[in-house]
Amino acid sequence: MGCGAENAPTARSCRCCDNTLIDPNEKLLRKAYSSNEFKPVHQFVMKPTPNNGVIIEYHLPDGELASKYYSPFSDNKIAQRIFYNQVVKHHANTPTLKSLYRKARNAGELCGLNKAFDTVGAITHRKNDKGESIVGKFMYRVDMQA
Repeated sequence: MGCGAENAPTARSCRCCDNTLIDPNEKLLRKAYSSNEFKPVHQFVMKPTPNNGVIIEYHLPDGELASKYYSPFSDNKIAQRIFYNQVVKHHANTPTLKSLYRKARNAGELCGLNKAFDTVGAITHRKNDKGESIVGKFMYRVDMQA
């Protein structure tokens, strides 16, 4: 089974007998999304929350719902950056849309721009072990028509 030596919990091989402890191919078992895993977005909705946050919902086929909470107007710079990187970069694909986002001063104003930000035509979606939505990739409506 092994030589019985105590190794670090993250060690890939035994320090005494050089036996493999962690399979190097283990992380390669996960596969990337393919183009046939994209699900069309039937409806895109941004909803304000009482604490000036935003819930973004993607309504998918068969009643599937991908939803995610963001705090774009929080004092926390990391929360603002997460919103910008995960939402604005994917939905505001033109300089005009980005300027609309920058002009919004609260969640209500931002959610009023729901129609303008509805630019995504398909997403890859799955739920993690905790039941949270994971949206991996986006495909714009413009790219789908081309």
